[in-house]
Amino acid sequence: MEREDFIKTEVGIIGAGVAGSYLAHTLSEKGVDVVLIEKSRKIKIDSGIVSLDIKKFVNLKEGLILDKIKRMRFFSSKYNFDLYSKKPFAYILKREEFGKYLRKIATKNGTKLFYDECKKIKLNKYFYITGKNNKYICKILVGCDGANSIVRKFLGIEEPKFAIGFIHKTRKKMKINEVSVYHDKKYSKRFFGWIIPQNKEIGLMTEIKNSKNKFSEFLRNKVNEKFDKRDYFHLIPITTTKSFYKNAILVGDACGQTKPLTGGGIIYSLICAEKAKDAIINHIEYNKKIEIYENLWKKEIYKEIVIQRLIRNIYESFNNKQVDEIFREINKIDLENFEYDSSLSFFKEFIKKEPKKASKLFVIFLKNLFRLF
Repeated sequence: MEREDFIKTEVGIIGAGVAGSYLAHTLSEKGVDVVLIEKSRKIKIDSGIVSLDIKKFVNLKEGLILDKIKRMRFFSSKYNFDLYSKKPFAYILKREEFGKYLRKIATKNGTKLFYDECKKIKLNKYFYITGKNNKYICKILVGCDGANSIVRKFLGIEEPKFAIGFIHKTRKKMKINEVSVYHDKKYSKRFFGWIIPQNKEIGLMTEIKNSKNKFSEFLRNKVNEKFDKRDYFHLIPITTTKSFYKNAILVGDACGQTKPLTGGGIIYSLICAEKAKDAIINHIEYNKKIEIYENLWKKEIYKEIVIQRLIRNIYESFNNKQVDEIFREINKIDLENFEYDSSLSFFKEFIKKEPKKASKLFVIFLKNLFRLF
């Protein structure tokens, strides 16, 4: 087949989720020729809880916000406490509408969006992408195609480690009003379950082994419902990988750019998409090596990732009795100002507002930290 039969572009992005759509939008805004390839018209649904930082990236209209969170309730196997703030510290997005909005602003700026499934990638000076419907050629390739990234596999980059997230939508009226988070080792040794009454969602992030049985038990015990065919699940990266190879880069779940404590990826995807845009523009205009992308995103979020991994590892070493001890000591947290995506911001505000509780918890964490080494 002749080259004329290929759809040609400067930058080819595979995956039109948050990372891919936002990156396409920012590049097109700068006048870069972009093709965005997405296999499904459906938007991947997740819980959609994000920090207020999202407004730094997109013009978030009120119609895209389902609710503004001022309170969350956290449960251990025996105790619970409330996290409360006078001002909202997070949003619950209307996730499907938000995904459509990102694709819309990308195409409005000039991105060419093709609903096509990537079947094969070849590198011969340029990248040749064979889709189910079309063939494409691009100078720069970006994989924003999620946890099972085809681009990552083509580049020969080792995959990250994964947890699994289940989501169940109930049709019943919810008996609780606040977003509720459940830390019980019976359901997940390293992670947690949740109920979001605003969108009638029950979910569990857990280890892959025996995960369906754990989620079924969680559903039965919390809302007295069964796992059914409407429920869905997806892999959640819990470690990062190399994010570049030659003139190709990975953004978002494709290289594990998620929060280790929650598995959340929206804000990190937006941050890293911005850094990808900077690296690509520098490559096109000044012939800078595209591998600077990895340094850019790590400078922005890697310190926070390392801190959250450490906290996660300490939590994993706890049993339910130790988790209960922490929850009993906390009782309630009333904070005025903290960043939902930053563990450092949370701890600084917690220490300032609750110094006695913070000192007790520090002793508990320190005691268990020594057990890790």
